[in-house]
Amino acid sequence: MKFFLTGRPGVGKTTLVNRLIERSGCKAVGFSTKKLNVCGEYKVYMFSFGEDIVPNDEKIVGICEGSFPKGFPEAFDRMGKELLSDIQDGDMVVFDELGIMENDALIFQKLVVDLLKRDVSVIGVIKPHSTPFLDSIRALVWPHVYEVTSKNRDELFLKLVKEHF
Repeated sequence: MKFFLTGRPGVGKTTLVNRLIERSGCKAVGFSTKKLNVCGEYKVYMFSFGEDIVPNDEKIVGICEGSFPKGFPEAFDRMGKELLSDIQDGDMVVFDELGIMENDALIFQKLVVDLLKRDVSVIGVIKPHSTPFLDSIRALVWPHVYEVTSKNRDELFLKLVKEHF
């Protein structure tokens, strides 16, 4: 089972991922990212999936200045090695979420692509942008990329449970 969710900010993609993981009863590994306002500056943090969100500087992978996020490739690569290197076959892996901030994080990108080629289950969230990395991810899991909207998220939950669990 490998599929990704995509859609506009705030439609419930991460909530849907959490509902699906809970429904599966499986322990999930992988990562989640979170944009937080810290002292008036939006910073993007990466956490182990399911970890309590306690921001610290070691987990910062980017910042948002205006409408343009800036990723820190070295931080993505370091966090990717930490969170994605010990995945075992048969694990349920969560990528929440993949976007444009990873454009120059080549080690991180390789870890993600290699996992998609392995015998692991993957539930991911992917930004609706076109970059070589994001397009390669879509190609690996197509046609299992589902657009989430505020109107279809409950129906999509039932469809995904039926098709993948």
